[in-house]
Amino acid sequence: MTNFNEIISKLNKKSITIISIIIIIFFIWMFYILTLVKSESGEYINTQDKSITQDSKNPPLYQSPTPTIPVIQRQEHLSEVIAGKSTKEEIIKTLGTPSKSTEDTDFTKLFYNIPATNRSNTIYLKNDTAEYILEEIPIDNNLHAQFSQANNFLVPEGLLYDHHWEAGFRWSVFADRGIAFLSNPTNGYTIEILYFIPMNISDFDTSVAPIFSLSTTQPRNEERF
Repeated sequence: MTNFNEIISKLNKKSITIISIIIIIFFIWMFYILTLVKSESGEYINTQDKSITQDSKNPPLYQSPTPTIPVIQRQEHLSEVIAGKSTKEEIIKTLGTPSKSTEDTDFTKLFYNIPATNRSNTIYLKNDTAEYILEEIPIDNNLHAQFSQANNFLVPEGLLYDHHWEAGFRWSVFADRGIAFLSNPTNGYTIEILYFIPMNISDFDTSVAPIFSLSTTQPRNEERF
């Protein structure tokens, strides 16, 4: 009987030891599972480094910057250059250094490039004073029509043809106002404006028109080149 009790006692001790081991393993396993859950939720990656967050684990996708589209517009401050008055020094002070300048027997020409285009405005100097300002218009517009309406639907004194521009465009000259529009006479869409010293139309035809190859006769082939 004594031996039997001893056996039972040993078995009970052994069972308690096994149960204790099982409980310890269970808690270790639960702790491991808890660690994995926290890692997946983004609270931290492991128990040793809680400073690594979900944001650093999964950084946001790279987004390329929005491309900047250059704005095309008329040259700023060009309207401050006055034919017959503005000197070369004043022009450079107002518009800055020209993109290019050339000289011939009649004029010094200052070229100012229009940003984001391959076009430029040209100022014709005589004796270091602006004689003509030729502005290219790089934007959609109806400047000729606006000018006419602002002046009680003023009618041009002369209509001239430019051999360098395509059919449908002609020069509407307001000689006594010192301005001419290379435009479509129907809708007023303008591609160039010429500013000059005000004069009568006959003087314009004889002195200004030849400089810019303008003619009162419609050319047979109005192809732009």
